[in-house]
Amino acid sequence: MGKSNMFAKFRTVLHPGEQVLMSVRAHWIVLNKPMNVLGLHLVAAFYGSMLFPKYFLHIAGSCLFSVLYFVYAVLERNRNIWLVTDQRVVDESGVFSLYSKESPLNRINNISYSQSLLGRLLGYGTVTIQTAAEYGETVYRYVDNPRLLRDTITNAIHGVFEMPASRNEDHPLAAKPEEHWIIPERQG
Repeated sequence: MGKSNMFAKFRTVLHPGEQVLMSVRAHWIVLNKPMNVLGLHLVAAFYGSMLFPKYFLHIAGSCLFSVLYFVYAVLERNRNIWLVTDQRVVDESGVFSLYSKESPLNRINNISYSQSLLGRLLGYGTVTIQTAAEYGETVYRYVDNPRLLRDTITNAIHGVFEMPASRNEDHPLAAKPEEHWIIPERQG
C-alpha cells in the first residue's frame, strides 16, 4: 500500500521505476447526504425516545442503520482514489473489494474538467478523460480540486514534472507546490 503527498492511501502496485505524481480522493461533499440522514435520524430518535420511552430500543436500533450508512460512506470516500503517476492514471475504488481502472498516459487524447457554481465555491468538480481505448471516456465525479488533477495529468503526458510556468496566484499550487507535487530527479 502506498501513500502520496496528498495523504490518499492507494492499493495499486507501482511498476518498477514508476513515480506517483499525485493522488486525490472524492471531495467531502459526497458525505453531505449521509451526514444529513444521520443527523435527522438522531434528532428524530432523541425526540421519539422522549415521546415513546418504551420503544427506546427499537428507536436506538434504527439509528444504528444510519450510523452504519455514514461509516460506509466515509470508508467509500477514503477508498475512492485517483492516482496519477509518470506512466498512467489509475482509478481505484471499493470498500470490501477492489475495482481498478488504468489509463496509460500515451493513450489519453483529451482531458477536461467542469464545475458547477457550488463546485467552484467548495472546490470540487468532474474530470473527463478521453482515451484511445475501447471504452473511450472515463468520468471522475466529485473530484477534490479538479483543475489540479487535470493540470497534473496534462503535465505528466508532456513529461513535465515541475510547476507549470503559467501558474498564477489563484492556482491551487501557487501557495505551496511542494504539498502537491513530487518532482523526480532528472537522469542524464
